Amino acid sequence: MWMRCLVLSIGFFALAQGLSAQPPGWLGGGPPGMPGMMQPRERQAFLLDVLTSELGLDKGQRMQVRQIVDQARQAVRPLLDRLQKMRRAIREAVNARKDQGVLDGLHKQLAELHVQLAELETNAFRDLCALLSAEQQADADLAYNLLEAMILDRPGGPTPPFGGGRMPPPPQ
Repeated sequence: MWMRCLVLSIGFFALAQGLSAQPPGWLGGGPPGMPGMMQPRERQAFLLDVLTSELGLDKGQRMQVRQIVDQARQAVRPLLDRLQKMRRAIREAVNARKDQGVLDGLHKQLAELHVQLAELETNAFRDLCALLSAEQQADADLAYNLLEAMILDRPGGPTPPFGGGRMPPPPQ
């Protein structure tokens, strides 16, 4: 029972993180032309530029980070599709007034998908950290947040604060 509660808690926490609102002008929201309004490829390039600048990545490291992100995004895509279908199934079950046992089963499946997503993100972060020097690892919390935004392609980007990292001010 406690394992079920733990899995559900992790899933709901991950869901809450994904749904949290972004402040205007902070990689999301704000007026047109802001990074949050970029097309996915532009946003990916922007976030990779920020990561490169903040961590001082060399060209080789940058290419390896791009490969890590591309591999993780490829692995995440089917999970995101399943997550969307699972959320739709939950909505339909509620609308159809299904009993709590059905909803609990759907919630458990949703939580398991969130755990799988977290594992993929963690593996990508571990791979990135293996590329970094000790000096670069001082800003690893910034890398973690940026990787999440790049892998999951969240239009809003990572949720501030970034820990030790610094973001450029929004354009005026």
